[in-house]
Amino acid sequence: MLLTRPDGLFFEVAQVAARSGREQEPLAAAWARLHDPAPEEPLTAALWLAYRHRLLDDAAAGAAALTAFGHSFREDDPPLATLRQAVAQAHILALLRPHPALPPAWLADFAAHVAALVEPPQALPDALPWELALCITAGLLLADADLFQHGVARFKGWIDSGAIHPEGFLKTVADGKGSRTLERQLDAVCALTLAAEAATLAGEPLWQYENRGVGVPTAAAYLVYYYFYPEKWRWDAPGTYTRAMTGDLYRQQGACLEIVQARVPAKALRGVDLFFAEQRPLFSAYGGFTTLTHASPPPPARRGWFGQRG
Repeated sequence: MLLTRPDGLFFEVAQVAARSGREQEPLAAAWARLHDPAPEEPLTAALWLAYRHRLLDDAAAGAAALTAFGHSFREDDPPLATLRQAVAQAHILALLRPHPALPPAWLADFAAHVAALVEPPQALPDALPWELALCITAGLLLADADLFQHGVARFKGWIDSGAIHPEGFLKTVADGKGSRTLERQLDAVCALTLAAEAATLAGEPLWQYENRGVGVPTAAAYLVYYYFYPEKWRWDAPGTYTRAMTGDLYRQQGACLEIVQARVPAKALRGVDLFFAEQRPLFSAYGGFTTLTHASPPPPARRGWFGQRG
């Protein structure tokens, strides 16, 4: 049974729109970025414009998002890319659901698209995090309790299998040493973060799901250090990654760390504040404007004696 269905999948639209602190960083820059021109790529443009439609009540942006979404399906992409795109499409459809011009057939067509992607399961190990994320997000979008619970069960089974080493690296990364493993871990953590957040908001607390103290936060925390010290990443040949490269890599997939930091104690993500200082406001082609939805403004300065700020 679905307990709730967050209308933004990874957040509640009304709560984000009503948040205080818009004039303070990091939220001020995040809200300002929402006004920037949308990217040209149709899927990313549709997500960007859908946010603008819902959070700024911009009718023209909603119409443009629908147009862009109609061009977002690509038939020649490999399975892993198609799974990623489908998670983003679920996010977009959730945001655009209230739009009066949304064709009713689109949800039925998307349901058929999802069914074709998840049955039978993809054979690629790297596809599993995105596949379970799609089951959870599409299950919520479509009010399909069986699909949602299938994704939750696969998430728990994946954690129970020991797929995350206690240090934080993924077993598929260790097994595939030398095959662009930092990108692969970032990609998987992004999918798992989105799955955990959507499920948790729906009443299934996957952020707390662990196997002997190891869960998604463990894998996310492992990544923070290597943003600053990529030369120490041991799962590829020395020199594979540089600081300039991790800046580009984390600017996209590292946006999921905004969601992680909103869910776990600060001490579990040591150094993430320095990453945020360099990269905010963050946007992900799958998780959207994560700084805007999940970052918090700094707490108000404490007042000392005689009303002086401390």
